[in-house]
Parts: sequence; C-alpha cells; structure tokens
Amino acid sequence: MPVSLPPLSDLAGYGVLLASGALFAGVGGAMALRILRLRRGGVRVPGVVVGRAVSRDPGEAPSYAAVVEFTTREGRRLRVRQQVYSSSNRLRAGRRVTVAYDPRNPERADVVEAWSQLTGAVVFLLGGVFGLVLGAWLLVGALL
Repeated sequence: MPVSLPPLSDLAGYGVLLASGALFAGVGGAMALRILRLRRGGVRVPGVVVGRAVSRDPGEAPSYAAVVEFTTREGRRLRVRQQVYSSSNRLRAGRRVTVAYDPRNPERADVVEAWSQLTGAVVFLLGGVFGLVLGAWLLVGALL
C-alpha cells in the first residue's frame, strides 16, 4: 500500500515553525544565560540610571531600555544601555542601582534589580520552545 505524504506546503509551514521556534529559543536562551552569568559572576558596582532609550515599532506601544552610568573598579566611567527593551521598564533617571559587569568586557553590563531583562529573555525562550514543540507535533502528526 503506497504511503501518502501531506502536501509540501504543509511540510514547509511546519519547517518554518520549527526553524522559528529554534531561533527564538536560541536567542532567548543565550540572552537569559548572559544575564544570569553577569548577575552571578560579574563585578558588582553602584550605578545610576541617566536616561532611557526608546524603541517604537509602527502600531505598537513604545518600549524602553534604561541607560546606566557606572564606574568600573579600575576607574573607567561607562554608560551602557540595557539589552532588552520592555514596555514595563520602571527604571527612571536618577535611580541608584547595582550594576554587574564582565571584567573582561565592562560594556557587557546588566542592572541587577531589572527583572524585566530576565523576564524578556525567558519569554523569548518559552515562545521558542512552544514553537518547536508545536511544529514537531504537527509534523509528526502529518507524517503518521
């Protein structure tokens, strides 16, 4: 008895879903690991929020990333922007914060108190895992 395969367009759609899921999971996982490594093993110093960067996509509410200034233990003064933009970013100019930075690359820094950064990374990761699981489930169901 011949095996009947689903239409190629369905298989391509499942492949796109799997690839998108893998991309989102990879980006979210990498961001979460970077943030957790900095918070766990980075050098901690006091910093101050000096402003906010704004990202506006057409038809979307604006999202924000705090701009933080701090001085490394070696005396180098830096100004960095958070990596993840968030509509719920509550860090305002003048707020004193704790900054964790990578001593090998001090521009790689994170605000320890900013949970929106880790939350954004985890949302990317979970969205990607959902896409992977759904794509695999649909693909296996179509092939069986």
